[in-house]
Amino acid sequence: MAEGDVLLVTGAAQGMGRAFAEGAAARGWRVAAADIDSCAPTVAAIEAAGGEGLSIEADITDPAACRAMAEAVVARFGRLDALLCNAALFGREPNRPFEAIGSEDFDRMLAVNARGTFETVRAAVPQMREGGAILLVASNRVFAGATSLLHYDASKGAVLAMGRSLARELGPRGIRVNILAPGLTLTETVRERPGIAERAPAIAAARALGRELVAGDMVGPALFLLGPDSGAITGQSLVVDGGGVFN
Repeated sequence: MAEGDVLLVTGAAQGMGRAFAEGAAARGWRVAAADIDSCAPTVAAIEAAGGEGLSIEADITDPAACRAMAEAVVARFGRLDALLCNAALFGREPNRPFEAIGSEDFDRMLAVNARGTFETVRAAVPQMREGGAILLVASNRVFAGATSLLHYDASKGAVLAMGRSLARELGPRGIRVNILAPGLTLTETVRERPGIAERAPAIAAARALGRELVAGDMVGPALFLLGPDSGAITGQSLVVDGGGVFN
């Protein structure tokens, strides 16, 4: 990361997205925080800590909104160096077997998590500089053969595949693309999921490190993949789950 580099983070109103945005700002990035909800509290925290931020409200399933989001970043900061696609449906989505997942539920999950990622990247790339970096957030579930959230897993599998394809397509333009695959991370929204209080201890105990994950655990790995120290890394997926899945 060079002085004044600009990062756009989607899904930054809360949870991991907010942690990414605040963590990046603390390390010197200028940060555009975007979400379907207001990111004003995220930006207020960034500015209170001496950083520079921009709050953008955008629905990533809307191509026009994604284009406006990317243009707003450049209008404010004059450039766009990196993109972190974190926005997704998951937190309050109940676990259930695949037979109980409705067609509309499946379509909505894919629309936000997969197509929303596609729309965001498609809008951002024309604004990005050579030497830029993109990080897509998938899930360790796509490597684990997990149960009871098939539509979520399908959407994150699509994100993984898109990341690899984008790395091939964007490499000649000097833009790197990698994928972060977190394990179950206990953000405030995830803690509200039905049954999570009962399942989380067992999930943590099954990890090599034997502990729960919090949003801050994801910040360092994400910023490494977006920064200059990973300048020769593209098309790769990094599982950050405390040793639950070895990829």
